[in-house]
Amino acid sequence: MAGRKKITPAPELPPEILLFHILPRLPAKSLLRFKCVCTQWRSFLATPLFANIHLHHATAADRREKLVFCTIGSTSPCNFLIIDCEDGLVAQPRCCPFPGFAAATVTSSVNGLACMGIWKNAQEFSDLILWNPLTGEYKTLSRPVDRKCYSTSFTALGLYHTRTDDDYKILRINADSSVYLYSLKSDSWRKLESELDYHERIPYAADHHHLLDESLHFLMKLKTRYLIIRLDLKTEKFTKIAVPSTCPYGCLRFVVGKGCIQLTIFKADLSSGTRTIEEWLMDGGGNWTKVVNSSCSIQDSSFQGPLYLMRNGNWLMCTNNGICKVDPAGNNAKGHHLSSTPPIIVTYQLGIYIETFVSPNQYVH
Repeated sequence: MAGRKKITPAPELPPEILLFHILPRLPAKSLLRFKCVCTQWRSFLATPLFANIHLHHATAADRREKLVFCTIGSTSPCNFLIIDCEDGLVAQPRCCPFPGFAAATVTSSVNGLACMGIWKNAQEFSDLILWNPLTGEYKTLSRPVDRKCYSTSFTALGLYHTRTDDDYKILRINADSSVYLYSLKSDSWRKLESELDYHERIPYAADHHHLLDESLHFLMKLKTRYLIIRLDLKTEKFTKIAVPSTCPYGCLRFVVGKGCIQLTIFKADLSSGTRTIEEWLMDGGGNWTKVVNSSCSIQDSSFQGPLYLMRNGNWLMCTNNGICKVDPAGNNAKGHHLSSTPPIIVTYQLGIYIETFVSPNQYVH
């Protein structure tokens, strides 16, 4: 037709732009669907190279972290529940993905991998498994010579990644203060020399940990107090850091925020049902500064503890009636329960992770 402009088709993007610069920036769940586009995409999305590029973007400032729980009180022996940490949306519960196992505990997580302790009995795990909740891939780790590493009454267990040798490792501090290190690359355990000695240790100790400045920090719960243990990953040496003197023997969490360790302390007044919330920041020398001090009214006697510090400063907290959001900076702010969360969740059976394509089977042995 006269006068009509001829439409010029847009040039196709070079494959390297699409594969290396566009796909890695897309949400992981979308990429799962894109595996069906063509054989080339399916093969590339399964490579360690793509997993590392995607991980780089997933760990940026806008990442969306998830909470994965092992729930109790359901009709099946073991369910996993995944909750978005920022909007509180709950995904459908998943059955235990490991054949032949009835119960598991989320002991640690990093870069989209969760370290699962598979229950043998009340005193011992039968296996430790690395699991990617997004892809479903998992690997059963080799068993250590010292069976104390699989004791459920552990002092600390931390999964982390080392950039220098691109390896995933697990640090295990046993109740007798012996220390073992697992390497995914070699699929083996070795014992570390350590001067740690806990005369105040208790059977079930807090194992919350965070990686900051090439050091792994553990929050340890002793008989009458808390203590932070720091492992320098380069020298494999331990140091002890005291927590603020006002810290009671009760409910607290610590996270990495604003480039430093942040400790949140919850002090309960059982008569009024209120809880005072203190937030402290630790500098590189182990010195603490209080940044928040407020009261929070949680009228719920089944309060279990804090779960996650949201970007807006609110906390996700766990009760026997589900999960609630709490604003620590608010004046007597009440917790608002998320209606879609189940009534019974065990707080020590949770892990925080991001959705990635990191495979626990990336190293061939």
